[in-house]
Amino acid sequence: MRRTLRAVIGPVLALAAVLALASPVAAAPATAESAVRGGDVLFRTGGHCAVAFNATDHTARYGLMAGHCGPVGTQWYRDPALTVPVGVTTVARFPGASWSVVRYTNTTLDYPSEIGGPGGAVRITQAQQPALGQAACRYGRTTGLHCGTVTGVNQTVRLPQGTLHGLFRATICGEPGDMGGPVFAGSRGLGILVGSSGNCAVGGSTYHQPLAPVLAATGLRVGY
Repeated sequence: MRRTLRAVIGPVLALAAVLALASPVAAAPATAESAVRGGDVLFRTGGHCAVAFNATDHTARYGLMAGHCGPVGTQWYRDPALTVPVGVTTVARFPGASWSVVRYTNTTLDYPSEIGGPGGAVRITQAQQPALGQAACRYGRTTGLHCGTVTGVNQTVRLPQGTLHGLFRATICGEPGDMGGPVFAGSRGLGILVGSSGNCAVGGSTYHQPLAPVLAATGLRVGY
């Protein structure tokens, strides 16, 4: 099934209930100030973007973002004043798909395989390909935690910036400031929020770049 999404997406971002599947796994003791987690925002010259998940290749740590967050070579910072460098974009994919990889270079910070949030960090132990009818939640910096159900897989979304293939759709609301955030089911990472229709006041649908194909394409893994 194909659906066309007409949405206004901010130029800085890539694109635009109850979590009962599993209890949060105990988080690492890193403080909010010393760690970058999924859902946290990083800053660049002229903009900012959310990290969806942290990953590793066994030797280095990486952050996964939506594909529009910045081209290869983009320098990312922890603070809006751009005084604390964090990493640099090494891979960016859009259109066709929407994901990018930031290689973390600041060794004074921790990069746990966790998603942050007001309720405490949730540890991500593995990636899972989403399935129809599956419950899922997403965390966004604008509207916080919202949950729903996967209602479509292998979706095609046409945006002014290009066409995306292989997305999944869910009955989870989203707003522009939430874009790029993580979508998960308990301790399993599902995807990256890349587009939405409606809002969290009236409801709507969201579209997500699946996480598992990104890890397969890059040789990265979560759950370290």
